[in-house]
Amino acid sequence: MGYSCTKAAADVHDAIFRGVRATCGEDRTSNGWTYNGVRYFDERGRENRDGAVTGTIWKYLPDGEHCRRVGGYKLDAGGGLVRFPGIPRAVRGVVRVLGARAYPLAPAESARAS
Repeated sequence: MGYSCTKAAADVHDAIFRGVRATCGEDRTSNGWTYNGVRYFDERGRENRDGAVTGTIWKYLPDGEHCRRVGGYKLDAGGGLVRFPGIPRAVRGVVRVLGARAYPLAPAESARAS
C-alpha cells in the first residue's frame, strides 16, 4: 500500500522533484538533490486526513555520513506549496505556477487566498 494524499498534492510533489533535479542535478538517492554544494534529501511524513503531503528536509553534514534537519515541508491538499526549504527559489516559483494552472482554485477558495 502506498502513501495516501490527493492527486493535486502528489503531482506538485513530483513536479518539485523534477524541477529540483533538472535545476540542481541528481543525487545518488531517489529522494535527494544537491543545491549550492549541499546534499539534501526528503523524508515523507505520515499520511494526513486532509490529503496534504508533509515531511522533513534533511541536509548532509560535511562528513557525508551524518545529517541535520533543515525543516518541515507541506503541500496542501489542493496542490499549494505552503513551505519547502532547501530548494531554489526559481523552482519554488515554477511549481507554484504549474500547481495553479493544473489545479485552479474554486471561486470561494481564491477569495480566501487573496
